[in-house]
Amino acid sequence: MIYGYLRAIENCSPERDINMQKQLETMTNQGIEIIFQDLVTRKTTGNEQFNHLLDMLEENDIVVIVKLSRLAVSLSELSDICGIFSNKRAILKVLGLGEISRNGHISNEKWINALKEFEEDIRYEKNL
Repeated sequence: MIYGYLRAIENCSPERDINMQKQLETMTNQGIEIIFQDLVTRKTTGNEQFNHLLDMLEENDIVVIVKLSRLAVSLSELSDICGIFSNKRAILKVLGLGEISRNGHISNEKWINALKEFEEDIRYEKNL
């Protein structure tokens, strides 16, 4: 099964590609029909739907995200999540970057730049 996952921050600028509406448009343009969405507010961490998705994830399932920063708030958390995908033998796909395969390997070298972008997005969100 192919799932999409979106996470946005309340009051995020509509111009940013991490805005919920922009993420949703990107996912639907990719033909992804089952999309889980979380909204982070000052009162919530916004992980409820993601945790539900992880609970139902099965071997060979694919989860598509727009950016790494939509998945985690630190490199440590990102590493833990990738471990969950590996243990479940599921695939995480980041649009424009590639996949983390069932064995935990990264499929291309663009990921270094993605990690830099991840850190920039996290810094932006902390300043909202």
